[in-house]
Amino acid sequence: SQYVESPSLTELPIPKNYADIGFTEIRVTNVPENSTEVTPVQLVTLYRPKKYNAFTPTMMRELEHAYTLFDIDDRVKCIVQTGHGKMFCAGADLDTGFVGGEEAVRDHRDGGGRVTMAINRCRKPTIAAVQGAAVGVGITMTLPMNIRIAYKEAKIGFVFARRGLVMEAASSFWLPKLIGTSKALHLCTTGSVYPASHPLLDSLFTETLPTPDAVLPRALELASEIVAN
Repeated sequence: SQYVESPSLTELPIPKNYADIGFTEIRVTNVPENSTEVTPVQLVTLYRPKKYNAFTPTMMRELEHAYTLFDIDDRVKCIVQTGHGKMFCAGADLDTGFVGGEEAVRDHRDGGGRVTMAINRCRKPTIAAVQGAAVGVGITMTLPMNIRIAYKEAKIGFVFARRGLVMEAASSFWLPKLIGTSKALHLCTTGSVYPASHPLLDSLFTETLPTPDAVLPRALELASEIVAN
């Protein structure tokens, strides 16, 4: 499949069906899934079952491409994003290493930032359905989304300080804006992991639910309500 490297409103063709694009590390499906036409609610699923949906350059390009298309596709009214299986996203896949050689300026950019900027540019409502653990870029990619709901015991961690990394995906902008500077500094300077229902994360999630299985249905219910109104 071909992925856009320079998203442009004039360059991207609208697909007849998102399944035809050939994404490999995300799944984009209609809601309901058996619909033969693109539906107003689209479900994006992070899909690396053997790697806990860990973030890679391929996943980055696919998410950037998908959200750029959603923005210009009049058939799409709302997007829900979740993770396959028990985890939302385990963060960056550090096993993939770094690509050597000279890089274009665009390729050298923070990959998580490319995703969050694509989500931020998307003018359709976006909902994160965090059914399991989300750490590092797994949680920062959700920060520009409009609504975040989570399983109350899902492990949430801004763990960069414990990895010797700087905050990425524009999270140093988004997180204080969402939860306040003091809480953001607490989370990021300690790098600690907390359940989604912890008071430090009160302002991050609009709802925390008692079971993982309740999260996606609730997110889809919200999406349907948004589209209907």
